[in-house]
Amino acid sequence: MIYLNNYVLNQILIIIPFFLTLIKLFMGPNQWERLLAYTSFSSKITVIMLLYIFYTDQFFLLDMIIIFSLLNVWGVLIATKFLEKGR
Repeated sequence: MIYLNNYVLNQILIIIPFFLTLIKLFMGPNQWERLLAYTSFSSKITVIMLLYIFYTDQFFLLDMIIIFSLLNVWGVLIATKFLEKGR
């Protein structure tokens, strides 16, 4: 029987939807679906970074996650405003 620790199991459970989100990001039917996939993709990246931080005990990287999340929110807001105007 193969022994998997919690970190590997968590990574496997996140990687599968991660690739499904990538497919939706590149092959989405319209821009709104792609924007939703981008938001989901960046959230999954944040969770992967959090798991890495807790696994390696490098808590100083939490600042990087906060900045990444703030940039993601601003990017989604700007993209939403751009898509609303229909340009």
